Amino acid sequence: MVNLVRKGNTSTGVHMLQKYGDGYRIRCSPDTLKRATSVEVKPEYRHLFAGKNEIYHSVLFEDVETGKKELLKFVFDVCGVRCSI
Repeated sequence: MVNLVRKGNTSTGVHMLQKYGDGYRIRCSPDTLKRATSVEVKPEYRHLFAGKNEIYHSVLFEDVETGKKELLKFVFDVCGVRCSI
């Protein structure tokens, strides 16, 4: 199981979850996911990473706990890897 806790000075302490305005959002790229999980993004989810830098931006979540739950679900869906925070 991959641990997504990030050491250092971050707004949330969780890798790929960032404070944005009044909420929190998931922000990652296929490369970020591969570095964290050692697994490529599943082909059926590649369309989520569009644009110049292939950055995925989720909807805003009200609190960090909701963002954490959604990040764990997102990583499992797109990579098939269970994670913990």
